[in-house]
Amino acid sequence: MRSPEERDNRKVIQRVRQSQDDVWRVARWFSNKGYEVRIPPTTYAKNYEDRLNHQDQGDLYVKLQKEERVEVKGLSAQ
Repeated sequence: MRSPEERDNRKVIQRVRQSQDDVWRVARWFSNKGYEVRIPPTTYAKNYEDRLNHQDQGDLYVKLQKEERVEVKGLSAQ
């Protein structure tokens, strides 16, 4: 049986994986507008204790006047 921490870690990983489509959708939008886009690699913790080694530094970066960090939040409607 998994601990509550391990269950939480699995949920976090699942949500991050599901959010990747939204990140790429936003990156594609900026790219289609002619902006340079950089998406850092996504890494996943092997366990709850390893989670702090896998915090991201932003979902994507867009070069406007300078490189700007962009956090993408997907919305769901019911």
